[in-house]
Amino acid sequence: AQEEASAARQQLEESNAKTEALQQQLAAAQEDATTGKQQLEDLHKQLEAAQSGSDEQVAELQKQIEQEQERFAKLKETATTKIKESKAKAEELQQQLTAAQDESAATKQQLQETSTKTEELQQ
Repeated sequence: AQEEASAARQQLEESNAKTEALQQQLAAAQEDATTGKQQLEDLHKQLEAAQSGSDEQVAELQKQIEQEQERFAKLKETATTKIKESKAKAEELQQQLTAAQDESAATKQQLQETSTKTEELQQ
């Protein structure tokens, strides 16, 4: 029973480490998305300033904006995917923890019953 409890604890610790890693990846993806959004806003400002300039400059800035919009969309999609994966993993870990707790409680009950039977037999 102690080995099972120890194994359950170790599995929970490993699961917690995996969840932490997913949360760090999610934070990095959100940071990238925020940076991408800021860069996109900066390019829009440059475009507005350049509109009084040459058509060539405007076309180049519009191209950069389109590229940043695509990059931002990909970052947003990645962040959304990471969030979904993180939530699914957290749900899975919660189910594993609940199962381990149930198993531990059942093992504890069995130990108590065995102990009671042993005492009765000794008397």
